[in-house]
Amino acid sequence: MPPDLVEKIDWDTLELEGSKYVDEELKDSESDLLYSVNFKDSKDKCFLYLLFEHQSKPDKWLRFRIMKYKTRIWDESFKKYKDQEVLIPILSGRIIKKGAFLKPCKGDTYQPRATPWVKTLQ
Repeated sequence: MPPDLVEKIDWDTLELEGSKYVDEELKDSESDLLYSVNFKDSKDKCFLYLLFEHQSKPDKWLRFRIMKYKTRIWDESFKKYKDQEVLIPILSGRIIKKGAFLKPCKGDTYQPRATPWVKTLQ
């Protein structure tokens, strides 16, 4: 996570939200955890998403799957946290993988630019 974002988070509010965003057909090789935290001086949430994946070769669809999981999380947050000031909560995702390939997993850093829709954290 970017250091400036880490500084703005109230880590005492860390809360496990669940683990249910992985596609049903991938549950044998993937697992996930979603945490929420509040920003200091705000009730707005930031979501920390961890995806644990076991695969033996690179997956060209990884970025798409991550985007799908993030969209599910955002959709649920709109329903659960209706009073948030931000339209799209910040969602920091990381992939923890084990496999035969050792190249860095680039899908974990993909997130569409939501800046026009989020309240600036300054």
